[in-house]
Amino acid sequence: MASTIQNALNRRKTRCLTEKASPEVLTEPNPDWYHNLKAHPDVQIEVGDETIDVRAEEITGPEHDRLYARQASLYPGFAEYQRQTKRIIPVIALTPAMSIGSRN
Repeated sequence: MASTIQNALNRRKTRCLTEKASPEVLTEPNPDWYHNLKAHPDVQIEVGDETIDVRAEEITGPEHDRLYARQASLYPGFAEYQRQTKRIIPVIALTPAMSIGSRN
């Protein structure tokens, strides 16, 4: 994956995936990792020594704006990344596969 990804997954709840500073953040259109997750949302992530099956889902609309603003308040560079590009920087939710199965 060319772009560096930040934010770990907490097994008990969905967490969000955001881009970390890299030249790809400012490119148009979205970087390869985004298109890969959209095409293949069932993926595995590593958290420490553990591998976890998750489903990736893009967050849009007001929820995207709320989560992105929260991330920007924690890491002010995120607000700067958005100001430097015309595209909307995506926010991806990672939901553990065991949580997906328990919803049915």
